[in-house]
Amino acid sequence: MELVGTLPSIKNLNLCGNSIRGPFMKELSLLPNLEVLDLRMNLIGNGIFLASQDYQSLSRLKKLGTLNLSFNYLNESIMEVVGTFRSIKNLTMAANLIGGPFPMKELAFLPNLEMLDLSGNFFVSHVPTQDGHNVEFYAFKKLKTLNLADNNFDKGIFKSIVAFPSLRSLNLGYNPIKLDLDDKVLSDLSKLEGLFLSNAAINGIFPNQGLCNMKQLQMLDLSFNNLIGTLDACPDNLTSLRYLDFSFNFLSGNVTPFIAQLTSIEHLGIAFNKFEGKFSFNIFANHSKLKKLYITKMKVETENPPWVAPFQLEKLLISIWSNNFSGNIPEHILNRCFSLQALMMDNNKFNGTLLSTIRKLRLVALTASRNNIEGAIAEEWLKPFSPGPIVAAIQLITKNLYLSYISDSSQLLSELDLSCNQLTGEIPPQIGDLHSLHSLNLSHNHLNGMIPENFQKLQNIESLDISYNNLSGQIPLQLQDLHFLAVFNVSYNNLSGRALEKGQFCTFDGSSYKGNPYLTWNTCKSDSLIPPLQPTLLPDVEEENSEIDFNVFYWSFATCYAMALVALVTLLWINPHWRRAWFYFVQECLHKCLRQFLHDLQF
Repeated sequence: MELVGTLPSIKNLNLCGNSIRGPFMKELSLLPNLEVLDLRMNLIGNGIFLASQDYQSLSRLKKLGTLNLSFNYLNESIMEVVGTFRSIKNLTMAANLIGGPFPMKELAFLPNLEMLDLSGNFFVSHVPTQDGHNVEFYAFKKLKTLNLADNNFDKGIFKSIVAFPSLRSLNLGYNPIKLDLDDKVLSDLSKLEGLFLSNAAINGIFPNQGLCNMKQLQMLDLSFNNLIGTLDACPDNLTSLRYLDFSFNFLSGNVTPFIAQLTSIEHLGIAFNKFEGKFSFNIFANHSKLKKLYITKMKVETENPPWVAPFQLEKLLISIWSNNFSGNIPEHILNRCFSLQALMMDNNKFNGTLLSTIRKLRLVALTASRNNIEGAIAEEWLKPFSPGPIVAAIQLITKNLYLSYISDSSQLLSELDLSCNQLTGEIPPQIGDLHSLHSLNLSHNHLNGMIPENFQKLQNIESLDISYNNLSGQIPLQLQDLHFLAVFNVSYNNLSGRALEKGQFCTFDGSSYKGNPYLTWNTCKSDSLIPPLQPTLLPDVEEENSEIDFNVFYWSFATCYAMALVALVTLLWINPHWRRAWFYFVQECLHKCLRQFLHDLQF
């Protein structure tokens, strides 16, 4: 921090993730031109850096407009410091240990505040109401964006919205609001442009009239609540609405008239409700701005209408707990979606040749498992598009885990899952050219031929599942070079010969090979070959002169590993701060590795 004081002309200072903990405000006061200060992910808090501070010197930071103190150990005492930054416009203190009621009095010293983010803290109760004759009542007349998500606010928070006359965006998601949403509540919020109440225990019959009166509303998220009733069309269209998510509620009735009027919508989520009747894509004939659509758990018609889709979808989700789609893939919807990046269509009844249709798109994400898709895995699918990006297929199901990954080209493809379909023909050897592939799942199809020797090139492969097919021949000896292989399953095929016995293959047991009547394998614990259908279990023979008891070693290692895992889980469970910090760290790592595509696929 001493070096910082030698840079008086600096305007933007990023000290994120530097384990800062001790007094440093005096050094910062030597930067009179500082406009943006980022102190995220440090060890600031609990009074450590607050003691013996020269608060008067902080008044020199007259140009500081943006301050980020997220993911530290700050408690309520931080408000005394924050109150000295009179020029602050954007203040973020998410994921700290700040509790108590909303700090109305302390923040009243920030007359220029426009954005305030206090999400992920421990605030309780509601924002204190203010007396009309109190100067503090007018303190937030410039505040436009307020994020109070993931705290402990109750429904009383809505009584204090009057304290923010200029408010345009309000996020109260992940709070125990427990409110019966009605027309009056929404009428008090009629000036909002963004309202986010996801997972806030919102109940009651959906107030259609209140929604229709929110003429300026652009973004509304009421997902993961307990709303019932119907969605009725407004007399005047909600022409400003761009983002709407009602997923995971108990709404019913015919949703078609309501959706038909949302001609400006870009993101629409109506998945997992109890809507009645059949859903037809015809209602989107005038929705030229539609980019992301989630319509899970509905009866959907896939007819070919006499119209051309006017929209350019970027993400289409029609999967999970089945929409009962049937027939061929609706090409009339997809052919013109040149910007489509993600298509998720698992658990339906699609048949026909999926690959010939989807390859025309510029996808970076595709899940199509558990359908009735036919045909062979065309070799052209494994070649780069020319020009433009190439397909990245996603979603692996291994050990009952659902894992998703993304990629910008097939050469960088991490996960490929086409399991549980009706695929036929041989496995193209070109799959071995996908050098970045970590997991491959082609199980439960009708593939024949031999396992390609070209799989040797999959040096990063960790999981390979080609079980429940009609594959024949021997397991290629070249696969012994796959040193990272942790999951291997070729069961229930027609393989013959002897399974591999070196490297990672020494760790696989009979479950990897069963159902192949002409295949034998070695457990690596003895020299006896064990037929998979009628295994003969032999006792382990321990060498008398062995210096290491490997049984004890393995059990000790497993016990230590389990204890470490339990300790980590316990720490994250009882310490909410570290839990938030851990999730934030994982998120930052994902963003660094897959920044462009995670941003493009973000809801």
